[in-house]
Amino acid sequence: MMPANIYVSGSILLARTIFEYRDYKEESIIGSGIFLCIGKEWWVGENWGLGVAGFFEGAWMKDKKDAQGHQADITNQILGIAFTATMY
Repeated sequence: MMPANIYVSGSILLARTIFEYRDYKEESIIGSGIFLCIGKEWWVGENWGLGVAGFFEGAWMKDKKDAQGHQADITNQILGIAFTATMY
């Protein structure tokens, strides 16, 4: 969004969780997720800029059914900060 050099972005994701500990390994079935990001850049040269962005990623899946037919819900959430460099 000019002239403030602010941007937003997002994606729809397919997500899967894999848990491993020693000889034990378990995988979820594929679920859905989202990625949302908002950032700001500052021009530091004629053709390039540096910036910072904050992002959120969330995913919702189900565990594979066990022998008794039970199935657990799995939720992953990530908050983060990214640094950017853009060349025009």
